[in-house]
Amino acid sequence: MIAALDFQYAGKSSASFNLQIASFGRNSEVSQTIGPNYNIIEEQVRNRDKPFFLGVEVGSKLTFPITLVYVNDVTQGPIHKQEISRISRWLFKREYHELKIIDEEYGEAVFNCILTNSKRVDISGYSYAIEVEAVCDRPWGYVTKTKVIQGQPYVDGVIPNSHKMSNFSSIEADIYPEVKIESTSGGVFGVGLLKDGEKGNFFYNLQPGEIVTVNNELNIITSSIGINRYDGYEFFWPKLSNERVDNFFVVGSAKATIKIKYPFIA
Repeated sequence: MIAALDFQYAGKSSASFNLQIASFGRNSEVSQTIGPNYNIIEEQVRNRDKPFFLGVEVGSKLTFPITLVYVNDVTQGPIHKQEISRISRWLFKREYHELKIIDEEYGEAVFNCILTNSKRVDISGYSYAIEVEAVCDRPWGYVTKTKVIQGQPYVDGVIPNSHKMSNFSSIEADIYPEVKIESTSGGVFGVGLLKDGEKGNFFYNLQPGEIVTVNNELNIITSSIGINRYDGYEFFWPKLSNERVDNFFVVGSAKATIKIKYPFIA
């Protein structure tokens, strides 16, 4: 169970409605999904006992219950009747919206979902909580983790100290991080992984104050000053693999912000 968490839905903060999450898909008496459900695709052929295996497709959408409580001036109490309509208009949309939950254990968990099956929890005629079900548009949400690494002095042929990063995805998949490079004094800058040999990507003649963003999943590089940074780039797109710890290194007069989105199941 996760207690007293702030959240955002449809671009609005729960603090504006004095609501917090008191329970987020956790109950000791209810079994929880730990991985996606797959539908097996096979084709039966005449005179063959064993069907041909064609693959799998992800079956069901991720759903989980949420309990919301009204908190005003750090005191839990009943939800005022005039607030019920305002909360209802905010939570119960006719299309998918992002539900963002910040927690120390999960980091920033984001689910694209519709909230439905709402119930008020009344005690002696007063509403103390709201129970809803989140129905997501896919079998998982995402957790985003960010690491900022300051570059170390560049010495030709020398790999500096590395920083460990892991793939905590709930599914079997490689994760391609997004890297934002913020140059200070310009010059040479490199970022890469210490695996499969010492691979790295180096940018040359970075300008002071230049910001270069590398989307390793889409293979897109952009520069804040419009320079074509593909020239001279080695086209090694770093990725994080399951069940192994990867080591990032950063060299040069700049800092790198590495952002990773992990598929996550509540």
